[in-house]
Amino acid sequence: MIWRGVYEVEHAGHAYAVEADFFDFAEKLHLYRDGARVETRKSPARFEVDDGATIEAAMGLLGMKTLRLVDDEGESVLRPAAGTAEARRLSFERGHPTASRLVGAVSCLVLIVALVIEIPELVGLVADVAGFEFSSPFDLPSAVLGALGIFALAAALERGLRFERSRWLG
Repeated sequence: MIWRGVYEVEHAGHAYAVEADFFDFAEKLHLYRDGARVETRKSPARFEVDDGATIEAAMGLLGMKTLRLVDDEGESVLRPAAGTAEARRLSFERGHPTASRLVGAVSCLVLIVALVIEIPELVGLVADVAGFEFSSPFDLPSAVLGALGIFALAAALERGLRFERSRWLG
C-alpha cells in the first residue's frame, strides 16, 4: 500500500527488512530479521546487525530519505520489497524507461504549477485571518484549485515512490 514501505537487504546469511508507516507521526521504523521483528526505533535510526554492520534509515517528507546497510566493504542500498508500491514503480521504470521519465517530468511540472498557484492562495487565507488584505494574482475557480490540489498529491506520491531523493522534496 502507499502508506507503508518495506525495504529489504540480504546480509550475512539473513534477510533484513525495514518497515515504515508514513502516516505514523511518531516516525517509528521497524527492523525485521528473517521475517521476525527484532527492533523498533524512531527515525532517524541506526540498527546494529550481524558482523558489525549497521542499517541506517531516516524518513523524509515523501518516503524514505536514507536507507542503507553499512559494513566493512562499504554500503548498499535497501531495495523495495516485492508487492510494495515502490517496487511496482521501480518495475515500471525498468520496463518502460521513456514512459517513466515522461511521468516523472509531468509530476515535477504539476508540483511546480501547484506551488506557484497555491502559495498565493494560502497567503491570502492567512492574511484574511490576520486581518490584512491580500489577493492572489490568480483568479481560478474553486473546482480548478481543488483539482490542482488532487493532481499535486498524486504527483507528490509518484515522486515519493521513485525511491530517489531530491533536496527539494525531502
